[in-house]
Amino acid sequence: MSQAFADAGVSLEIAPEARVGLVAQARGRRLVIDWFATRCCGNVAVGDVVFRWRAPEQPIDLDAVRVEAVDGLELWIRPELVPLFARARARLVLRGIGPWRHPSVVVEDGAAWLDFFSACPTRSAWARASSHRA
Repeated sequence: MSQAFADAGVSLEIAPEARVGLVAQARGRRLVIDWFATRCCGNVAVGDVVFRWRAPEQPIDLDAVRVEAVDGLELWIRPELVPLFARARARLVLRGIGPWRHPSVVVEDGAAWLDFFSACPTRSAWARASSHRA
């Protein structure tokens, strides 16, 4: 795992039942939370977050910030999601059954979530960034 420390004041609520499961899924990898937004049907905004497991040798965007997490889980997030997660009172959980369990975000304030994606420009979470950190 990287020796980078969490950025000051950047945290994300992780559901207690998700802590052990996320550490087990990590297997030495880093979890990156990214996002995408697109427009369809005229001016309707569609967007969501994307979770990617990254091996230690795989790069992470330089502007991603390290989140305070649990021991055994290195968690990174796009900086523009930090205030959104705070406003929407977002919580990281695990969804699915058995081997199909995966990270997900639950929000208490859906209006903040919708406002964020409505105001965002089109963005792809899979586009190659110009700068990466190891």
